[in-house]
Amino acid sequence: MNPDPALYSLNCGAQKSWAHEILGKTSLLQECYPNVVDIGCGTGEVTNIISEKLPGVKNIIAYDKVPGMVEFAQAHNPNERIHYTVADAEKPETMKEEWTGLFNMATSFIVLHWIKDQTIALAEIHKILAPGGEFLLVLGQRAPPAFVEIGPKITEYPRWNKYLKDFVPPWRHTPGWEKHNKWRKHPVDGYTDLALQADLKVKVVKLVDLDYVFPSDERCSGMIETLLPHTMAIPKELMADFMKDALAIFKEHCPKSSNGRPIWSAGFLWIHGWKPKKTSWCQIV
Repeated sequence: MNPDPALYSLNCGAQKSWAHEILGKTSLLQECYPNVVDIGCGTGEVTNIISEKLPGVKNIIAYDKVPGMVEFAQAHNPNERIHYTVADAEKPETMKEEWTGLFNMATSFIVLHWIKDQTIALAEIHKILAPGGEFLLVLGQRAPPAFVEIGPKITEYPRWNKYLKDFVPPWRHTPGWEKHNKWRKHPVDGYTDLALQADLKVKVVKLVDLDYVFPSDERCSGMIETLLPHTMAIPKELMADFMKDALAIFKEHCPKSSNGRPIWSAGFLWIHGWKPKKTSWCQIV
């Protein structure tokens, strides 16, 4: 993923649309959520949607591991109920001790699939949730087939082959990736097991397909540039030409709306659950 916050902010229309849709369809368990944590907040657009859609929100801690994203959110998406900060869901030492048991809801929209070891992230979610607190997670599960086509096809172009012939996306080849991601072969059962191992209860775990119709080719190209790892290998002065070719490949293979606009059609894993309340001794007696 391209870490440029301005590029991401300009082209996150799909993420905002899907956040509205998922929050609107989630059957919440509580009447209000005074303290919320948003994991992987990016540039803050979705966090602001969360502040509007969840009832009774008074305070949101929104964190991202990329300082530039947090700085952009602070400057461009301020909200008196949101405090943006830097932390990493895979590094418990970056979590603040005062967050322990604080939150009534933990959200993460289309972020956690980038994480190698989900058990670390889920353990932290359990730690920072109050008893009875909920979590609502959306993980990327299936990229649009048209997007998947771009990498191998554009590598065959003579102009780009010299930059891409030896390129491999870095995160898929980090040590331990396969070991920690066996759950992805059977994501519903696999992620349910991971949540239960973290002492979290699951209300909903399901695969969903979500579509987004781009308002323009420019926004479609921007989304591709944000997410296509191959851009890492292309010189900046050639990026505009590279993106023209990438967009053409995507449009050749993607579904279209009735007025011919390109559609981003992807699959996601939607998880909603809660941290159980501990049984008291008086209840046992």
